[in-house]
Amino acid sequence: MLIQPTLDALNALKLHGMAAALSEQMTQSAAQGLSCEERIGLLVEREAVFRENRRLTRLLQQAQLKERACLEDLDFRSNATRSRNPMSKTRHDHAPQFKAKVALEALAGEKR
Repeated sequence: MLIQPTLDALNALKLHGMAAALSEQMTQSAAQGLSCEERIGLLVEREAVFRENRRLTRLLQQAQLKERACLEDLDFRSNATRSRNPMSKTRHDHAPQFKAKVALEALAGEKR
């Protein structure tokens, strides 16, 4: 089976993630043992991840952040009084509201 026309068609349809996944599947012997549905599922999942990553990259570029930072970059050695888990306070502050919302939704579901 000629795979190049299929890859060209996928790229023409702007399904670049799916085209990359298909070419990788053709080189892997493990993918040959998968059913048609499993292979299509993997291709669609790869395309969705590709599009989400491209969207996030575009949003980060548009944000024009001065520095790239993430939670893993926090240095806790500089201030011993600061909490080791900066997200714990935020998570616990909203916990009662979340529990109340879940309880109300459960009650609403019982009345239906």
